[in-house]
Amino acid sequence: MRICDHCADEIPASKHRSAKYCSLRCQKDAAKLRQQPAAPVVKLPMAAEPGDPLTDRVRAELEAAGRLDTVLGQQAAALAAAMAAAGGQAMAALSRELRSVMDEALRGAKAEVDPIDELKLRRDRKSG
Repeated sequence: MRICDHCADEIPASKHRSAKYCSLRCQKDAAKLRQQPAAPVVKLPMAAEPGDPLTDRVRAELEAAGRLDTVLGQQAAALAAAMAAAGGQAMAALSRELRSVMDEALRGAKAEVDPIDELKLRRDRKSG
């Protein structure tokens, strides 16, 4: 029993013993598949190396603001990693997008106040 290379059906005994296909239709379909161009290969940017300063800083800022686990926080972290791996023209576009996403992610987050700035503010209120 021989099997068709295209549809995996049985090849009839009446076909020549070197036949690969069970019918003319399978033969034509297989030929069309061979002629189709292969799907394009998409090259993804390499992941940022562990310890990348930009990625680490973005993650630290988001974590300090309690926003790392949000959708925008994760998007910002992914953009920082892509930016660390990218080069050339992609860097400028990723930089603008990262700035935009970070602004949005940190919007409304409680700003950490430096104790010295707080003391200066109190002193200024008392004096004037």
